Amino acid sequence: HETLFLTTAIFTFMPQTRAFMKSKMKLLALSVLALAFFFSCNKTSNPNQYIMKANIGGTDYEATNCVAKLVGTTMIIEGVPNNATLPVAPYITLHINGWHEAIDTFKFDTTMHSGYASFVTDTGAHTSQFGLVFVNTYSATSVSGTFQFLCYDSTNVTTGSFIAHRL
Repeated sequence: HETLFLTTAIFTFMPQTRAFMKSKMKLLALSVLALAFFFSCNKTSNPNQYIMKANIGGTDYEATNCVAKLVGTTMIIEGVPNNATLPVAPYITLHINGWHEAIDTFKFDTTMHSGYASFVTDTGAHTSQFGLVFVNTYSATSVSGTFQFLCYDSTNVTTGSFIAHRL
């Protein structure tokens, strides 16, 4: 009779344990989903990760989108407004001749053999006489770095930085 009592007690207790475990599993699953949702939210003020910034003659410049495109052996990096794919004045364009996938410094000079930079306005382009671009990261989808240049008309572009989406 003791065996019958023990067997009856186990079978009576098991449905309650299964129900308890099911409710705990549901609660655990909901908790995991809530945490995943919470940590996946983007909390940055600028949801666009591609951006270009600089100081142009003492005035801050910011393009809310930045794109890079390899044309032959020239990497062209441009700051563009919002989610546009073509630049609209005012904008900065960097042309790096002899592009190679490497962390490197590209220097501009009056020969323009290694490339050039321009600050383009409604009235025309202010082209670099001297300057440099330092590429600090690159991948198949993006390129980033810093830049500065001095234009022929003495416009000084300093503290430039970019994170560009490769097209």
